[in-house]
Amino acid sequence: MRDIIELLVDRIQILPPTDCQSNLTCKPPSPVTQSEFDAFEYDSGLRLPAFLRRVYTEVANGGFGPDWGINPLTGDDDLSIAHWDRIVQNAKHDDPEHPWPDDLIRFCEIGCNMYYGVDVTIATAPVFRVDPTCGSRNMEDWLTKESDSVMDWLRKWAEKEPPKWIEPNRG
Repeated sequence: MRDIIELLVDRIQILPPTDCQSNLTCKPPSPVTQSEFDAFEYDSGLRLPAFLRRVYTEVANGGFGPDWGINPLTGDDDLSIAHWDRIVQNAKHDDPEHPWPDDLIRFCEIGCNMYYGVDVTIATAPVFRVDPTCGSRNMEDWLTKESDSVMDWLRKWAEKEPPKWIEPNRG
């Protein structure tokens, strides 16, 4: 079986790098450096599993993957994981009865205010579909487990054919 990092690097060379029609020609940004990754963990207080370190430092700083794609770790983007973590920390103070779990990062956008979250306190980093539009204020109603492992979840995406609505660019 091919190494998942090699598989992801090869897959993002085929356009589009996401399943979304609006990203037809966008290439993912360069990976973050080890020092940028370390700074993210220090600033956020989050410790990401080893596989996610490899994704962000060897593949790309987001911009590829299922649906709208994986969110960048850092950067000016409002969807960056660093930005999301600041929102979560502020929400704890604004609504202490309904705090967002520290261990669930906003990892990949689905659209329509839904996304995939990853539990970073578990080495395999399980993936959850998060739907805050479900009509319930109970957080457990928002979460549906998609995969026991972010590695398996990304492998499935990388091994499937690119979307059929466009002729893939293999160059």
